[in-house]
Amino acid sequence: MDKHAFDDWEIKVMMDAVQQARCVSVAEANKIREKLLELTSKRGRSRFSHMMMPISCNVEVDTKLGEYIEIMLEAMFMHKKIQFQYTEINDNMEKVLRREGKVYILNLYTIYWSDNNYYLIGSHDNHDGLTSYRLDRVENLTISEEYSIDAKEKIGQNPELYIQEYIEKSVNHFSGESIRIEVEYEPNQVTNAILYDFAGSSVKVRKQANGSCRAVFSKMNSVTLTGWFMQYANMFKVIEPEKLRNELQEQLKEAVKNYEK
Repeated sequence: MDKHAFDDWEIKVMMDAVQQARCVSVAEANKIREKLLELTSKRGRSRFSHMMMPISCNVEVDTKLGEYIEIMLEAMFMHKKIQFQYTEINDNMEKVLRREGKVYILNLYTIYWSDNNYYLIGSHDNHDGLTSYRLDRVENLTISEEYSIDAKEKIGQNPELYIQEYIEKSVNHFSGESIRIEVEYEPNQVTNAILYDFAGSSVKVRKQANGSCRAVFSKMNSVTLTGWFMQYANMFKVIEPEKLRNELQEQLKEAVKNYEK
């Protein structure tokens, strides 16, 4: 029996990733799925055909995702800059070109995938440091005639480390240092699962005399952290640190004021 490049479970994982990608159109996702199925056996394709397909997260409109990624890969290979226009959403919820259609020219160093979006990470000639753009907001992307400035020359030695730190702070918003957090909550299947997924297996839990629980864990201090506690404010109460507790109280007060207007 011929050995295929991928096992069926590996193809399943790749198909699921494509199907959940919001930046990929339905048409693009279907094409990728068919190409992946060509990598398995006749029996493998039959196994997949007996599986119910869940609702796709792909967008209905056509995108230029594949075309743009190809352009960027070629630009980095040729050590050329890229140029493009960038969009924003106006007050009428319409996508329009930013700054009257200004053309941005970028030294592109990497393409990064985060939270169902691709980000262009690079630098501008006239600015120090790195900057990022979301690929789904890019229009009219082409390769520039200009050669790009090497990352070592632009951002210093060991650019891989510098780029990773930039991604953590500016794209993933994991800025700040790790802090010890203590929360109180009423235990049940839902809250237990939500807390475990967020805090991880190292979380320490102790039951209180009144039936509630207190959990202690460490997390990076970031906007992502406060956003999570705001999302589950009806389930978890921060006990420590006091600074985080006070910050959440202020945000909750502002939220109430917003609904009382």
